Amino acid sequence: MAPIPKSPVQVRQTVIQAATQYIKEHGLRSFTMDELAHNLRMSKRTLYQVFSDKEDLVFHCFEAENKVRAERVAEIMAGSEDVLDVMLKVVAYEMQKFGDMRPATIEELQKFPKVVALLEKQRREQSTQGAQFFEKGVEQGLFLKGIDYTIVDSIMRNMIRNAMYEDTMREVSFNHIFRHAALIYLRGCATPKGIERIDAFLSALPQ
Repeated sequence: MAPIPKSPVQVRQTVIQAATQYIKEHGLRSFTMDELAHNLRMSKRTLYQVFSDKEDLVFHCFEAENKVRAERVAEIMAGSEDVLDVMLKVVAYEMQKFGDMRPATIEELQKFPKVVALLEKQRREQSTQGAQFFEKGVEQGLFLKGIDYTIVDSIMRNMIRNAMYEDTMREVSFNHIFRHAALIYLRGCATPKGIERIDAFLSALPQ
């Protein structure tokens, strides 16, 4: 493993990247500050000088991921032809980035109030944007008229969130949930034009 950079900013970024990758692959239950310091060949004293405790580190991991996601979504929006194109590209991005993460990781986050508050803030912001996307999609002939898409967006997000707390779903990947729940629900709100696009997206996903 390469030596830890000396710059405090680089040290911080390295720790966040390593911790984020571990959380995605193994979850939070087995994640410890001691193990992270060992894997990075860093003294525990140095690690605790950068992050006060496990919750502080996890918070900054998710905060960094949110920033990267926001930047990627902005790029997608700038280069997309319509809202469905944006939605499907964002789904593809999230499936690629978080697809192997298990829902149990979200349940484990309940032990970290600061992180829960951060994710709830993000959820509210995305929900407002989601309803606006649907309404724009109606204008573009991609989604059905006469539907309250504020409710639709809320139901979709709650459906995914609730699935994460089901015992039978603990070892199911986010990719599986997106493919067999969220995208199918999205398809149910689409016009024939939108359905054709969603079906093409689904057929292109790895089996």
